[in-house]
Amino acid sequence: MTAAVIACIAWGMLIACGVRALIMWQSPFWLLRWIFGYFMGAYVAVPNYGLLVESTIPHTEMRRHDRITMLPLWTYILTSLLFAYFAHLAGK
Repeated sequence: MTAAVIACIAWGMLIACGVRALIMWQSPFWLLRWIFGYFMGAYVAVPNYGLLVESTIPHTEMRRHDRITMLPLWTYILTSLLFAYFAHLAGK
């Protein structure tokens, strides 16, 4: 379980870094930045991309599934907010 948690956190941070780098490189219009940048990054941050049929997961494993689904997403959101905050402090 420890390896899964570390991998989920690393995945969320990696996606946040990639989305931030692409946004800084492309400098899109604000609507494209939010829709195709941050929201698409949130979609990609979920490791199973929402393609898993949750009814096939045993009830005993549902808590683990929810953790694996939500941890990278929350890590992505937190990392993206930290990047925005530090960019604001730096004046960019």
